[in-house]
Amino acid sequence: MNYFFRENKILVVGILLPIIMMVIFGLASVIPKYLVSPPQYDLLVATDNYNVFVKFDVVNGKLKAQYVCNNNCNVNPTRPILYIFEAKSQKTREIKFDFPTIPNDTKSFSSEIIIPELQNVTIDTSTVAPDGYSYNSANYYYGDILSELFIGNNDRRPEIVKNGNVVSILPKAKGYSYYQIKFIGWIVSKQGK
Repeated sequence: MNYFFRENKILVVGILLPIIMMVIFGLASVIPKYLVSPPQYDLLVATDNYNVFVKFDVVNGKLKAQYVCNNNCNVNPTRPILYIFEAKSQKTREIKFDFPTIPNDTKSFSSEIIIPELQNVTIDTSTVAPDGYSYNSANYYYGDILSELFIGNNDRRPEIVKNGNVVSILPKAKGYSYYQIKFIGWIVSKQGK
């Protein structure tokens, strides 16, 4: 056996070096999860596409949802989905809200939408949370060719990142594209809870 290794050093190195590199890159993608503190702030995002009549805006730290239709209001638009990523559980869930009732044959209509679950929260629209996590949209590319080959981050989900710790904030897309996700903000305080 020693004779084989002595006579075939280049072959042994050629086989072991890629294996060692894969182990190093694998560890480099896993270790940050244990060295970086988990996210502390909940995050709001919503689906956003051309056929949605609901606009989400943050004004003075409060979420304002407005249903606006200026032409042919009786068409059934795609309902936007409002998601909250809960930092404590690291799970994402949908926040339900009611659409306004639109009178028949209405050409122009506007109405505020009340979202009870978010009435007592303060939202920060900065893409970096107070705990240092930053929001990366689905079309943001931060890797290199080695990341693509060894880590395989090719589904491009929206995520939050801090010092190499990457947390995907949405489940697999169902009925929307990750490119249709609109960042709303971080929930920095909750009153009455």
